[in-house]
Amino acid sequence: MIAVYLLFSTEFWVWYAMGAIGLILIFVTAFGAFNINANWFVKSINRGEKKGIALTFDDGPDPKFTPEILKILDDHRIVGTFFVIGKKVESYPEILKEIEKRGHIIGNHSFSHSPTIPFFSKTKLEADITHCTNIIKTLTGRHTKLFRPPFGVTNPRYAKVMKSLDLLSIGWNVRSFDTILKDPKQLFSRIKNRLKDGSILLFHDTQEVTLQTLPKMIRYCEQEGIKILPLDQLINKPLYEKE
Repeated sequence: MIAVYLLFSTEFWVWYAMGAIGLILIFVTAFGAFNINANWFVKSINRGEKKGIALTFDDGPDPKFTPEILKILDDHRIVGTFFVIGKKVESYPEILKEIEKRGHIIGNHSFSHSPTIPFFSKTKLEADITHCTNIIKTLTGRHTKLFRPPFGVTNPRYAKVMKSLDLLSIGWNVRSFDTILKDPKQLFSRIKNRLKDGSILLFHDTQEVTLQTLPKMIRYCEQEGIKILPLDQLINKPLYEKE
């Protein structure tokens, strides 16, 4: 009897519809928050406007892998973009100076890179990002306009902070998954199958597999006539504030 009553109850179906709509909204919001390419809360630059690709590296500087990656890029005369974590820069300031000295581009990847950063208040988030920007400027003399949200997660607070700080959000459209895939052959295959003109590639200068795969990927691009451009050329945007 209860089941029959619920089946024909208007109130039951109203509540059912509200619940279903609520679940859909939660799913869509979560998808937008965790998918930087969706541009749901923050409009990010996820690909370039020209023929060619750009290489970006997150989570450094790393004392073991960053210098080796710099050597590889130098050998092929490639300009990369390094989204650095402020607290790591404090530990390895000379590596950041070396990145700048060799003509590579530096972006902000937050100071803390905390797992809870998506839940920071607007004030705390702004302070965290500003702290990293200031460290970069102190060591290099340049005020970067580039920011990559940790974990690729965004929310309305990010939108407000980035507007306030006049930062460009830089995403990607080729994620290497080098923090997960540990076989260089698998990593190379994944990257190769996704390369298109305008691609912004996401690597991490903290992984052995990245170091192992990068030369092969660069040689492949050279053989196929795929230009590897500096990020500012690919996206046609200024990367630093004018002094």
